[in-house]
Amino acid sequence: MTALTIESTTNESDLTYCAKLMSESEPFATLKIDFEKSQLALRGDYKEVYLAKVENRIAGFVVVQFYGVLRGYIQSICVSPEFRRKGIGTALLKFSEENLLKRFPNVFLCVTSFNHEAQKLYYRLGYEKVGELKDHIIEGADEYILRKQGSPITHFVYSYDIQKTKALTAKQFNQINQLWNEEYPIKLKDRFPLLLEGVNDYNHYLIEDPNKNVVAWAVEFEKDKQIRFSIIVASIHKGKGFGGKLIDKLKEGNDEFFGWVIDHNNDLKMNGSTYQTPMPFYLKHQFEILNEIRIDTEMIKAVLIKWNKTSPNK
Repeated sequence: MTALTIESTTNESDLTYCAKLMSESEPFATLKIDFEKSQLALRGDYKEVYLAKVENRIAGFVVVQFYGVLRGYIQSICVSPEFRRKGIGTALLKFSEENLLKRFPNVFLCVTSFNHEAQKLYYRLGYEKVGELKDHIIEGADEYILRKQGSPITHFVYSYDIQKTKALTAKQFNQINQLWNEEYPIKLKDRFPLLLEGVNDYNHYLIEDPNKNVVAWAVEFEKDKQIRFSIIVASIHKGKGFGGKLIDKLKEGNDEFFGWVIDHNNDLKMNGSTYQTPMPFYLKHQFEILNEIRIDTEMIKAVLIKWNKTSPNK
């Protein structure tokens, strides 16, 4: 079989295609999960949909839910009839497990009592039955709650991975705008939407907590023939190395980049505290201060900094 790829999607046409596939497939058809119900099942604030693709065709999908009664829940796996028995369902399951076990100590899923083939797969891959819901969706069919344990809760350490994306969801955009307003001086309030105005080439880098809330963010973009950047870490998460991880990620893809940094402690934040210049952080990460290039306005007083792969500060 041609190489399989797995990728996330929020595209409406993709979701509609998946809803149609779901409503026409077993066990969903027997469970009377029609097209309308399938459309709803694929959407939600704490859900992610991943497509399995073969030669750019959708071969199957998985819906993962991060928050709810069961945290770390594989809600649905569906494979197109022509691609079944080719390992696609197993690949989607293992992909989901790997992502979820970075965020949660357990992975949960439900399987219908008459879906014997799926049960064999889940038990073979280490799932255990931990509960049963009688007549849960339709009369005469029970739902078995299965769990795969990564580690005991007391030993679990959350893995804060960096997510790279060009397109922010509405939720991510609002959370970054809130971080911007809370962490930068109040004079810069609500200016996050203006940062990339007129910019076409950019990448966002996100670090999210287990509840899918953005706790640190960076962006790289091209402006005036330079690669520029901006970075924010939520105050309650400072000191955890998130800023350093984001800077290292920017360094991976660039030989040189620039940013504006407020180099004084004279501005107030929205909560009334004083904004502390992050300049010591940047000097620690081998940035050079370009003292001759400054912004000096009522809104902001800042200096340009530069990191270069061959910088003498390294």
